[in-house]
Amino acid sequence: MKVRVACASTVFGLLAALAGCSGANYNVVAPALTPSPAATQTPGIPASPAPQACGGAVAGSVLIAVGSYIEPQIPPDTTYGTLSGYALTDAAGNYPLVARPIVLKPNDVVQFVNVDPALAGGAAGTPHSAAGLQATFFPVSHTFAASASLATGTTIDNSSAWSTGEIPALASSLCYSQRLQLPASGVFFFGDVLFYTPANMRDVLVISPTAAR
Repeated sequence: MKVRVACASTVFGLLAALAGCSGANYNVVAPALTPSPAATQTPGIPASPAPQACGGAVAGSVLIAVGSYIEPQIPPDTTYGTLSGYALTDAAGNYPLVARPIVLKPNDVVQFVNVDPALAGGAAGTPHSAAGLQATFFPVSHTFAASASLATGTTIDNSSAWSTGEIPALASSLCYSQRLQLPASGVFFFGDVLFYTPANMRDVLVISPTAAR
């Protein structure tokens, strides 16, 4: 099912539309990209010392948007609790601005894409990531291992052995993670290395043969 784009046609229209478009859906732009508008660093959000290189989208990947403007579902999900910061894109690249469990088909291959805008003057914006959490959500005060800041692994499972690393936010392009293979079944918990504690950014991948995507 295609997600409706209510107030802006691209992710780069996000900041201009936020005030009047709460809960709207936006489009992940690829491959022809437009520079993002100037933005300011969100107060209280930690900065990354060295984000990894900007990766590109690979044909056939299911794309998962990760960004600071993807808000928690209210009330929280009845099974998994508070989810925030991640959203599944549809075939046209549209994604909702409310986080929910991400339901995918067995053996799908996914890539995460940082949809936050660049900072004022074209400086790199806020990096984001997705890293494994061992079959459950850890307390909000959880600290990831240093290795989680780098791209690790090619398969998603319930361990701390996989991570996208810190995916940059650039003015000139959207940045994507490495491709990550899903198994045939399971539920997989993950969170943002930098923003798990200060912003509660976390979500869950649920494998289902009846997934719509």
